[in-house]
Amino acid sequence: MIDAHVLVFGGGQVGRRLAEDLIKDGGDGVTVGFLDGDEAAVERAIGAGVRAAQAPVSDADSTVVAATARADRAYLASGSDSTNLLLAQRIRLSEADIETVVVINDPRNREAFEALGVETVCLAAILSDGIREQVSEGLTAAPGRSGGEGDARSTQDRSPDRRDC
Repeated sequence: MIDAHVLVFGGGQVGRRLAEDLIKDGGDGVTVGFLDGDEAAVERAIGAGVRAAQAPVSDADSTVVAATARADRAYLASGSDSTNLLLAQRIRLSEADIETVVVINDPRNREAFEALGVETVCLAAILSDGIREQVSEGLTAAPGRSGGEGDARSTQDRSPDRRDC
């Protein structure tokens, strides 16, 4: 199995990108692993220097517990809240002291994750912020648009907590 300090479970190309970014941001000595059922995402991650393995993360069997045995942090990024919840529960039941961050796909499920004591990141809020930023940049680049302070389309009015649903 993957021996890494930080593990990313699922998410396909999004999980792969997260793993690659964590390597860039992690500094020396931090290892990042990626476990996903998407063969193309796993191959691309390996090509970028991520310790990756192809395995179905929808099956929260002993693979999850074994993979987290030496990890300090786990990111659960599958496209299914029910899968992420099951993975979070398995990690908690393993009695490992692992900081767990979960991507929530449906804001209505946030309370279930918080009850487990895991950190949550709301996909809807992040996506909304990203789109608003792109639109704002496009509007400020248009002729006759200043995009300065006070402009209703400024990115300054984004939610300060991107995890908030």
